[in-house]
This record gives sequence, structure tokens and C-alpha cells, in this order.
Amino acid sequence: MVFKNINQKSNQNFCLKCLLQSFKYKRIYSSWPVLILFYCGLSLSIITCQKKDHSDASSDVYEVKEDYGATQEIFIPTIIWDLLEEKKNINSRGKIESFSGDVKRFEENVFVGLILRLKEKTPGILGGKNFEFKSKNSTGLFIDLANYIKGSKGTFIFSFEPSYTLDPVSAQVLFLSDSIARKETTVDGQGQKLGGGCGRIYEITKSYINKIKEQGIEVNVSGGRHVSLLAGTFFLRVAQELGSRALTHLTITDSKYPELLCDKIVSKE
Repeated sequence: MVFKNINQKSNQNFCLKCLLQSFKYKRIYSSWPVLILFYCGLSLSIITCQKKDHSDASSDVYEVKEDYGATQEIFIPTIIWDLLEEKKNINSRGKIESFSGDVKRFEENVFVGLILRLKEKTPGILGGKNFEFKSKNSTGLFIDLANYIKGSKGTFIFSFEPSYTLDPVSAQVLFLSDSIARKETTVDGQGQKLGGGCGRIYEITKSYINKIKEQGIEVNVSGGRHVSLLAGTFFLRVAQELGSRALTHLTITDSKYPELLCDKIVSKE
């Protein structure tokens, strides 16, 4: 896995206008508060007929995929590097600013592995299986959900954690969205906004530690809502100690829904 640092000026002007229902985001580069719920576990979920041969998937039995490697380069925008390396920080108003204290110096960035779990809630949505992906050492994960989601309606549980022990004091989790912002008409005729918006950055550290890592979040696939919720890259600063900083990443896409993606990613698994 090769991590590259690229300077994308457009990323430095993104206004964080969306909040996931399951994530509590701090807004970056904005002076007015906006709350948009685009998490998709609404009443639109239609439970299909449950087959007996899917019953085991409701347990904690997982099909484990060992040494699962990321197969494409991940480009890290300069603003994310600056946050992960604490050259900049997010102030109490949710804006990014240069770090005011002494910059902590570390000899190296060490990239560690990652574990991702996908668990069925709606029987059959993952083909009657639960999946656990363990990345190779020193790499993150790239997952194309098109290879695992087997239905157009239903819900699964999404969670992930680094293979290295996470330090809640020095940890930071950022999400770089790769889903387009869109609007969908709901049953009551009101518009529902979905998608994180291309290139927008979200700070989700507290929600990750309190919710995603421990319990996971329920993700609904109806109408491609899982793409609007998860498509993008999670960047984790796992810990800082002994002169080193531990980092990892997780990229999620779904090649069945190129119209909902910013980069029109083709599966490379």
C-alpha cells in the first residue's frame, strides 16, 4: 500500500454541510450550523421472505478473509495529513486552524492493519453470511460492497477497528466522502438529502469510538443508501507513542452504483 500526499486546493475550501445520523460530525470551514440526516435506515426497508438456510448469519459466526490487501493507491489530501500529523487542528467552532501549541514531533508514521466486519441483519442481504476482513500487515483495506451485498432491500451491520490497540486520547478518525450529494422524495413528499458530498471531510472520532468500533451501525441498502452513507475513505490515527504515529485507512465503494460515486470507481478486488 502506497500512501501519497497530494495538495488539492479544492479540498481546503469544503464546507461540511452534512451530518450522518449515526455519526456526530464537526463542521469544517463553515460559519453557520446545518444538520442534514442522510442515514438511510428509514421505514422504506421492506423485509423479504426469510429462508431457513440464512438463520446462521444472525449469529456471530463470520467467514474470515485473512491477509486481505488493499489493491489501489490511496491519495491523502494535504489537509488530512495536516490533521493527522497535528500540524492543524479543529477548534471549538468546527473550523480548521494552524496548531497553536508546540508541534509534536515523531520520527515516523507507521501504517498498521485493519479489521472490517459486515454482519447480516436482514436474512440473505449478504448471501446468508457474515464477513470479517483482516488486512495484511501495514496496509489498510479497500472493499467493493458489490461483491458481498446480494439484495436490493435490507440491512447489514458495519463495524471496523485497527489491528493495533487504539488509544482514545491520541486517536483521530476522519472521513473523506466519495458519494455525491443528492435528494430523494420521501413518502410524505418532503425531500430527504443523502450523500456526504464529493471530497468533503468529516471529523467522526467520538462517534467512531463510542458507536462504530464497539457496536457497529445499521446500514440500509434500499436505493443505494449504503453508498451515500459509506462510500469514501476513513483515515485513522490509531495511537502516538515511542516516537512513532500509527495510521491506517479503510476505503468503501460499490461498483454497482457508479452514478452515486464521485470517482466512478471500478472494483479492483
